Amino acid sequence: MREWLRETHGPRFELLRHFLRRFFDSELITAPGHASAALIAVVSLCLPWFQLLIGPLKQKYSHLSALPVPGPYREALRADELWLITLMMSLIGLLTAFRWQALFPDLLDYRALGSLPLRARQIFVAKFMVLLIVAAAALILLNAIPSAGFPALSAGRWAFHGPRVKAYTLASIAACAFFFFGLVAMQGLLLNLLRPRAFGRVTGNLQGLLVALMLALIVMSFSTSRPSRMP
Repeated sequence: MREWLRETHGPRFELLRHFLRRFFDSELITAPGHASAALIAVVSLCLPWFQLLIGPLKQKYSHLSALPVPGPYREALRADELWLITLMMSLIGLLTAFRWQALFPDLLDYRALGSLPLRARQIFVAKFMVLLIVAAAALILLNAIPSAGFPALSAGRWAFHGPRVKAYTLASIAACAFFFFGLVAMQGLLLNLLRPRAFGRVTGNLQGLLVALMLALIVMSFSTSRPSRMP
């Protein structure tokens, strides 16, 4: 497999490999390829926070499962499902905001690849395919932990049975995809409406605003995990 990857396999494959390697590189990373180490460090810092939620959730649902009526348990379950969907949407929005400048090919991409016998359409299609691949991987990875772990933590005698877990997983992935492609469509609209200089200024300010907004949504999402009081 390694020998096959070292060989050249045509312009489409090579463009995909080029953009996939460069997708996570930025001006903050001094050398190409160091983005993977940075991503591993970020994931290592974020994983312990998931462990902090396991104990309280397990204790809460153990208590609610011991109640004589299913109302409080199922109300808390619906609220936590809404919280997780909102949290996953905010996280995918934050990742999209961080990589805001890499969603579409920029002028540097066309200048770097313009000397090669490639069409502008080939460059755009390759970059968009890489965007879809990275987005699909992010959607699956972000939703894998809550989709597999939350049903185990919330298991109890009042738990819903049947296709509810699959429905929750599909709803979370669909919500994240809608949020992601909405942000991509926003940048595509601005790309077509604004001139290059104005686009750079507007999107630079918009990126900072989106990062702050997504962080605020992550914090505010925890308020949805509190079920409303039953009348």
